[in-house]
Amino acid sequence: MKTNQLFPYFPAAIIPIGKQLPKPNRLARVIITIPAKNEAENIWKTLSALSIQSSGNKLISPHLFEVLVLCNHCTDNTEESCDLFQKLHSDFPLYIFKTHHPTINNVGIVRKILMDTASKRISEDGLIIMTDADTLADANWLDAYLNLQSELVDLICGIIKPDLKRVHID
Repeated sequence: MKTNQLFPYFPAAIIPIGKQLPKPNRLARVIITIPAKNEAENIWKTLSALSIQSSGNKLISPHLFEVLVLCNHCTDNTEESCDLFQKLHSDFPLYIFKTHHPTINNVGIVRKILMDTASKRISEDGLIIMTDADTLADANWLDAYLNLQSELVDLICGIIKPDLKRVHID
């Protein structure tokens, strides 16, 4: 099996899509991780919301963060949507991976892979943020995390406001 330095537990099981993940950016203060499975309907809006993160009236520099997406056993166009978004927003620090490996079969292992990868890339005082492929971040969401970073924290939890129009209760 081929050795994969980023994913040593799953050699050759995780394949990059589009631009390659560069060497760790030591200026990055935040890495946002997104597991995605069959989210073609939502992922574009999620990535769009992350691409316009602001501090005041100014966009947050793409050097301050990275976004890692792992498309897990997608059977829709999630991978293609991510790839097209990346191509159309080449300055946005988006790095996409895919897997169809049988042992990577639930969101828990996907989150672990993303967290392990992010922890190897982020500085000791950086933050790793987990979100979902169907989540729309407020325009100042990342700025709020960056402002918290001056405090010593182990865990930050945010408020989730579900789109109740999409909730079906029987």
